[in-house]
Amino acid sequence: MRVTFTASWLFVVACVGSTACSLVSPVASIRESAQAACQASVDASCGDAAQGSGPNASMRDAALGVDEVDAGQGCEIPSGQACNVTAQCGCMPDQRCELREELDQPACVDLDPAMSETCPTTDDGTCDEPQGANTCASGTDRKDCGCVPKLAGAKCDAVAQCGCPRDATCEVMHSGALGWTARCTRAGGRAVGETCDTTSDCRRGSFCHPDVKLCSTYCSTGSDCRNTACLPFVLASETSVSACGIRCARDDPRSCAAPAVCATLDRKRPQLTSDTGDYCVKQLAATCPQHDGFCDEPRGSGLCVAGADPSDCCAPKTSARECDPIGQCGCDAKPETQCTHVPSTTRTECTPMGTRELGDTCSFWQGQCPPGAQCQLGVCRKYCLDMSGCKTGDACINDASQDRSDLPGTGGCIERCDFATQQPCRAGQVCANFSGTVSFCIVPYSPCTASQIGNGRCDDDREGGTRICATGTDPDCG
Repeated sequence: MRVTFTASWLFVVACVGSTACSLVSPVASIRESAQAACQASVDASCGDAAQGSGPNASMRDAALGVDEVDAGQGCEIPSGQACNVTAQCGCMPDQRCELREELDQPACVDLDPAMSETCPTTDDGTCDEPQGANTCASGTDRKDCGCVPKLAGAKCDAVAQCGCPRDATCEVMHSGALGWTARCTRAGGRAVGETCDTTSDCRRGSFCHPDVKLCSTYCSTGSDCRNTACLPFVLASETSVSACGIRCARDDPRSCAAPAVCATLDRKRPQLTSDTGDYCVKQLAATCPQHDGFCDEPRGSGLCVAGADPSDCCAPKTSARECDPIGQCGCDAKPETQCTHVPSTTRTECTPMGTRELGDTCSFWQGQCPPGAQCQLGVCRKYCLDMSGCKTGDACINDASQDRSDLPGTGGCIERCDFATQQPCRAGQVCANFSGTVSFCIVPYSPCTASQIGNGRCDDDREGGTRICATGTDPDCG
């Protein structure tokens, strides 16, 4: 026998053996109907319901008003009820226990056959299996029902991306006394690798990496990422959550969105990654790894800002080179000195500290410009190896006219300016045009050098002149 409550009518359907089913009404006759049906049934599924056993015994006992019934496998049926809604037991395998408002008590309800195969509301942040909302069959909403947040106080899991509605992303955040936790944040439309300001800019399942301002995905291990590495970021020391790296190309400064830069990581740095490759990172300064044998400044891995890893990036000393002007290292044995290139030589020396600032006018190679800067074209300019060592828009220029060619690859950052307004050049400087389209702040040559005289071009400050030379010092302007 099978006893079922219909969804809209107060009738009991009693099916005995292979005979036709009949409607039994009202509800008050449930006890008599169940007893009579079970006693007459030859259906094995009914079993010995009248004796207190079999899959439908719970219905008999509920109808008879037994205080509490053990329906097998630890299922306890509350007094006066047909099944246990909380434990989801007491019903046939293809039924679920559901509270029926019209009966004001639980009843066994047939599952929709379609529900046993799929759950239309899966991955929406709510467990819909019997232990949850009970609108889907067991095993059809595993992502929601099996979601276990890793961070304290979190309602969702950032790595598995579960526990949030379909229009939201699980984002790691810091919340006062809870520390690092996770919350659901409305998602946007930008893909992984695209620039972002907040996680709401990124597609569901990805977040806006706070260091590199690119949409990325969370990870715990490399297996959580596709064709990239799981890299630690600001949370790594406090949680098990990291971020999948964004690959880039060191020879293409546009492959990472500012403020991120492209750095090379390898397996020799297990605290950073177990992979080898170039990734977008926010360069380190005070926390740059030092004394580990790896140069992490721009001329090395690029992981750190220039000057942040002098112990590992210092050029080896030679008989002619006492120190390294780029790394500003090698002068530890001479307090209050800085490393400076000696003009017209291949030597570097530890010289007295300069007192002027970057961009100030200068006239002598030592004792004027600050550490890490040289007097080039009459201005204190930061030493550089290439454009990456200068501000955006500036140029790293090796001034052969001042004998810097004897230090291959070493130049100074020349500040770009507006030729018409001469801004932002300081007092005593002019905005000079060097290539027809690009102008830089310099102190003009006085007088013009041999390379400016006789070239058929006006290089002083007269009308149409380049301003490279001081007033009236270029015969070509006559």
